[in-house]
Amino acid sequence: MSWLNNGSELSREIVFENQLTLAKFVVEIARISDEMNHHADMEIHYNRLKMIITTHDEGGLTDSDFLLCERVDEVLKKGN
Repeated sequence: MSWLNNGSELSREIVFENQLTLAKFVVEIARISDEMNHHADMEIHYNRLKMIITTHDEGGLTDSDFLLCERVDEVLKKGN
């Protein structure tokens, strides 16, 4: 599934094999987010992760949001 864009935020739900796999992914995304100083909102429900990316300070989407989505997709492709 790709990112949904409602004009003010990008969102995606990702299903993992189990909660441990999800947790490893979240740690990797947290590392990347800290490097970028740009963080996603994340909701965890057992093996499902809902991510919402927006620039709260700007009240909507910026280039940083799209870049973070690209980085998330890269981590997913490598199979964390």
